[in-house]
Amino acid sequence: MGFKSYIKNIKETLDSTFEGMGITLSNLAKRPVTFDYHSYGDPKRMPKSLAKAGLKDYKDTISEGYRGILEVDIDTCTGCGLCERACPIDVITIEKGKNEDKRIVVERFAIDNARCMFCGLCSIPCPTGSIMHTKEFEASNYYVENLLFEWADEDGYIAYNAKKDGERERAELGSKIKDKLIGATIVPKEFYPKKAKAPKPEKVKLKSPPVMFGNRKTRKPVEEEEIVEKKKEDIKKEINKSSDKTNSKNEAVPRPKSGENKKEKVIETKVEVKAETKEDITETKDNNPKE
Repeated sequence: MGFKSYIKNIKETLDSTFEGMGITLSNLAKRPVTFDYHSYGDPKRMPKSLAKAGLKDYKDTISEGYRGILEVDIDTCTGCGLCERACPIDVITIEKGKNEDKRIVVERFAIDNARCMFCGLCSIPCPTGSIMHTKEFEASNYYVENLLFEWADEDGYIAYNAKKDGERERAELGSKIKDKLIGATIVPKEFYPKKAKAPKPEKVKLKSPPVMFGNRKTRKPVEEEEIVEKKKEDIKKEINKSSDKTNSKNEAVPRPKSGENKKEKVIETKVEVKAETKEDITETKDNNPKE
């Protein structure tokens, strides 16, 4: 590595750093192309390039190929069921029958948007473009059940037939999904927790507070009559004890002096020992006739 190559490397590093810093410094003075989500629709926060183009809503900035929440135009739905068969995760459910004129009647057309993965496979086979993805993406909700959109009425609807009904144009994209999204934000009554009213406690007037007897484990409240009887028994016992004490005091026996009882016991034990030894000696003499 020569001196020339060393200087060349230093020059390249300085050129690249100045070039990068020039780009960052030039963008510092410009307003950002993106804008805050919470402030969409505010013309003050919209970029100048978008404001010049006449874009006022954030939906105008979304491209045409964006796959948002699905919308169904019932007036152009043929009831063929191709979208139901094309869905890989069974998000779409269609129930249909026939009327007296042998025309297809779609009794139910439901889409569970909470499970939809926005793949776009359902909109491709639709012959009339009845089911399409909109630019709506705000479906935040407290309850997932609200995102199950029913597109058919309770009585159902007659499927579209171009030969009998003539040609129809599809409604403007996103015009029918707004009502569904507004209705999804309303919490149904069945989800509101019902507050159960607690029963009022019965008022009981006590003449005196209950008295407890016994140990902690065997304590039981006692009525007033039992308390009075126990008190009477206690008073009788105290009277009997006092009478016994007075009788014992009147019939007092002189107590022996200290040490006398001990001496008598010692003498009795000595006499018993001597008596036993004399009996032993007599027994030994009887057993030895020689002596």
